[in-house]
Amino acid sequence: MAMYRFVEVESTGYGVYDLYPYIKDFVSSVGVENGLILVYAADELCSILTIEYEARLLSDLEILLEKLKVNDYVKSTLFSKSIIIPVVNGVIELGSFQQVCLLDLSRKEGKKRVLLQVVT
Repeated sequence: MAMYRFVEVESTGYGVYDLYPYIKDFVSSVGVENGLILVYAADELCSILTIEYEARLLSDLEILLEKLKVNDYVKSTLFSKSIIIPVVNGVIELGSFQQVCLLDLSRKEGKKRVLLQVVT
């Protein structure tokens, strides 16, 4: 049985956006106890990553991206378009302090689409 939802994340065009609230709401709304959740960035130049959503670490990521002297299409290949996370006993199994985030390298303001799909 597969359940899915597209969510739209408001982006200023370049940055990291926390997806965990969307994921938590989705898992809760479909009532999944045990399964997998796929998180997929549907928009061009967007990727999915896990990181502690903390200002210092986000700043370090930005510094790393700035030091890469290649175009944004090449940068986007360094990060996956998707991630799969286990859900066990209704709990989204992430490491301590980890969030799932959307990395937007597009430099285009607007809504970015992310697919959430649970497979039980």
